[in-house]
Amino acid sequence: MKRTTTPESLLKNAGFKVTDTRRLVLEIFLATHKPLSIHGVLEKTKRGSVNQATVYRIVEAFIAAGVLRRVDLQHEHAHYELTDEDDHHHIICTSCGKVEDVDGHGDEAFKTDLLRKSKEFATITTHALEFYGICKTCARKA
Repeated sequence: MKRTTTPESLLKNAGFKVTDTRRLVLEIFLATHKPLSIHGVLEKTKRGSVNQATVYRIVEAFIAAGVLRRVDLQHEHAHYELTDEDDHHHIICTSCGKVEDVDGHGDEAFKTDLLRKSKEFATITTHALEFYGICKTCARKA
């Protein structure tokens, strides 16, 4: 992520009161440059310092406020990452689960063309685009 802001300013800008737990969850996402599951967030907290239900509530509130977004990695559980001013998507290895960011494949020209072709939609407010394949390491093993 290319964010240069602090957890405190992110929280305040999104309309949240700064609490230790909210700050901790944001610090984890700011320090991690890949989508995380709730379990992944909990693993990065001090053992027993944060309740799982609390993390779920914080993550859902952050999604509603546009601070986080869900990422579909085709696992049996959800993953989340910070929303980003820079458009990026992911390539996910279906063999080992490796995730790599891919920049800028949802540009304005694509959205404009999509809307022009749409019979029913006037605007696009957000989008998600993930690619699935086999990473080079797994391909060499095959």
